[in-house]
Amino acid sequence: MNGNILRALISAMLVGSSGFLLGLIYTLEKSKAATVYVSGFTATSPSPRVMETNVTLNISTSSLNSSSTLKNETEEVYETFLKYDPKNFSYPADFNLKQAVDDLVAHNKNIHEVHQQIHWHNFSYLHLPKPCSFPSDVDKNKNIIILVKSFAGNFDLRKTQRALLKSKTKFSVRVMQLFILGYNETYQKFVDVESDKFKDIIQEDFVDTYLNNTLKTVMAYNWLDKFCKDASILFFVDDDYYVHYDKMISHIRAIFQKKNTGVFAGTLANKAVPYRRHETVWSLTFSQYPYDHFPPYVGGGAYIVSHDVARKFAASFPHVQFLGIDDAYLGIVAKKLDIQPFYDPSFDTTKRSALARECSHNSRELANHICPIAKRKSAYLSVGRPPRKPVSWLSILPMIIFLNAFFMIAIWCSN
Repeated sequence: MNGNILRALISAMLVGSSGFLLGLIYTLEKSKAATVYVSGFTATSPSPRVMETNVTLNISTSSLNSSSTLKNETEEVYETFLKYDPKNFSYPADFNLKQAVDDLVAHNKNIHEVHQQIHWHNFSYLHLPKPCSFPSDVDKNKNIIILVKSFAGNFDLRKTQRALLKSKTKFSVRVMQLFILGYNETYQKFVDVESDKFKDIIQEDFVDTYLNNTLKTVMAYNWLDKFCKDASILFFVDDDYYVHYDKMISHIRAIFQKKNTGVFAGTLANKAVPYRRHETVWSLTFSQYPYDHFPPYVGGGAYIVSHDVARKFAASFPHVQFLGIDDAYLGIVAKKLDIQPFYDPSFDTTKRSALARECSHNSRELANHICPIAKRKSAYLSVGRPPRKPVSWLSILPMIIFLNAFFMIAIWCSN
């Protein structure tokens, strides 16, 4: 066969295969774009277990059965989401929450008499410890309450946290540790026994699920506002964190010697992006949160607040639309109250020097400061690095075209 004809046939095959591949990739990407948000929307609709909390997530249940509504939700992901503007941030309810809370604090003017509630926390206590009692603290930098967020079934982790506090500190009447739990039918009898023995559990009857961590947080702040007015420093921590309690207590007291009001500190998240297309518990629809970024917030695993901030949070919750992501929700409330969260590396779990590190779900590892979770995060994360974007097939098309052109030139130039 003539060499020129052979080269022409090979070139035609390369061009044809490239065209076919290009069309196939384009079709697959377009199909993915049309369906990915539909699956994400379904995944973020309230599950039956979450709905047992009687919390309204502002998603119409009829939208799941309405093709037109679902189409609009699908199209939303390709429209420009509302750009987060710190100066013009609006989130229900739309009124001057800061002024209302300031009036409450200064003049005891009830917010409910002026502005309607939109977030009802209608749950009953299953276990309620005695009101906290601390010695008089004129300087407002000594009395510390430690609130450990825990799942109902994590008995061993709670046992370890109690032991860590006693072994790592000179336990005194100025430090108090409590555990905040939701309800789980499987473990409730054992929780009852635990609470009777230690008297350190705050529990309400909402279902203990991940998306109800916000309810757990609201419960804790409500309890603090009603039953623990003498606590100056509030330290929130998850039950899987290893805390150097002696150093941590000294550290946060040093902070409060310089500033004992307006404190909201931990691992700061700036310009955190809501999950939109992933089938995870963190996914949010446009209806739940319409902006492209969250206001700054501190990670919920370990952080501190001053009592004045806690009181303002508790007063604000009934007037701020519910969001299942607890730390982002607190960031929204803080923004509406003009409270500035700030970064403290002592709470940054990716740093070896951190005084509170996300450690392990295994109680033995936790007790011995063997922290695989922190190690994994330290290996793959760095402060301020944005999350990696998924690789699109369309991104490799230039390379495919280049290689085809290179081979055709090589064939025509060969002897």
